[in-house]
Order: sequence, then structure tokens, then C-alpha cells
Amino acid sequence: AWVRQRLHLDWSGDDPAHEPVPHLKVLKQAVWEDRRLWLVSRLPAIPGNRTVERLVEPLHLVTLAGDWHLVGNFEGRLRVYRVADLVAARLTEEQFERPAGFDLPAFWADWRAERAGWRARYAVTVRASPDLVPWLPQLFGSSVRAQADAAAHPAAPGEAGRDRPGWLTLALSFDSLEAARSRLLGLGAAVEVLAPLPLRLSLADYAAQVVALYGAAPPP
Repeated sequence: AWVRQRLHLDWSGDDPAHEPVPHLKVLKQAVWEDRRLWLVSRLPAIPGNRTVERLVEPLHLVTLAGDWHLVGNFEGRLRVYRVADLVAARLTEEQFERPAGFDLPAFWADWRAERAGWRARYAVTVRASPDLVPWLPQLFGSSVRAQADAAAHPAAPGEAGRDRPGWLTLALSFDSLEAARSRLLGLGAAVEVLAPLPLRLSLADYAAQVVALYGAAPPP
């Protein structure tokens, strides 16, 4: 019962996580010992990679298919922080009283249902290279496998600059433009965004910045 108040394992997620979580050990200690934490987290919706620092009461750790989340109390409200997105975590000596009777599995189920609604708000249409098809379920979840099998559309000659057969048009969803950009940039030319246009332009801008930086002669 003591562990169930602090830890919840949810292996029903579609997207297996492979990102480093360097602050997990500190978070675990804080949750186990009921000690407040200073957290520095990113604000992905704000340009410039801004961060915010908060003093949080870390109540629970949850893993969603290996993607760790911290459920914490901040100014009287429960918030969920994705551990891989934390910039820093610092343990304090301050202890707090854990709320009695809290149902962690029920809270997590409600949060996931609400999050699913958020994800549906930012729809993205992409074209994926045939070489990427075997990796689609690992990258975007098992639902993409069914979509690729049932509703794959090879690229028409010359369409959007692609004239090779076998490219698949897929519908994906993300939390935001920033989340989509972060996920898709790492796939390089294996994925082309067809819509929405702001995401396509943002990816082009980031790619141009990288070319400008690394296209120049290396420093001596």
C-alpha cells in the first residue's frame, strides 16, 4: 500500500520511451521521503526555450510504457511533469504531508483521457519514406501500424517534390507544434510534413539554421 501511494506502472501506452531521464533518481528519493523539490522545466509553447522554476511537492511517479512522469502538487493544484523534459531537479530538506485517500490509478486514467483530447488538437499529415515503415510503430505507436497497412498511399510522381514509389501518407497527432517539430526533426528527410503549413515552415527554418551553422568551414 505504501508503494502504491507513490508508484504506478502503466504499460498500455503506444509509444515506448527511449529518452534519458537523468533526474529520475532525485525524483524517486523525493517521492520516497516526502521532500519538496525545486524543478526547472521547459515551456515548449514559448519561443526561445524558456524555462520555469517551481517548488513542487512530489507525490507520485508513473511510468507510461517506460516514459516517466512525476505527479506533483504546485500551489494547491496537481500537475504532471514529464521527467525527460525536466532541465534540473534539486532536493530540499523540506518535508510535506501527503494527502490521504488519493487514488493514483484513477487520477492517472483521467489524466490520460484528458491528454488524449489535447493530442487530437494538433493534427499533422506526413509522408514517410519506405525505409521508415518498419520503424513506424516504435516511433509513433501501434495505431500507426494499422494506418500504414490499411490506408497507405504511395506518393504520386512529382507530388510535393517526391517521385519515388512507396512513400506513405499518414495522419499523426501531437500535443503541440513544438512537440511535433521536436519529434520529426530527428527523422531528417525520412519524413516530410505536408500539413499544417506552420509546422512545415518551422521545420524548414530549423533545417536552414543547421545548414548555416554546419555548412560553413569548421573552426581552426
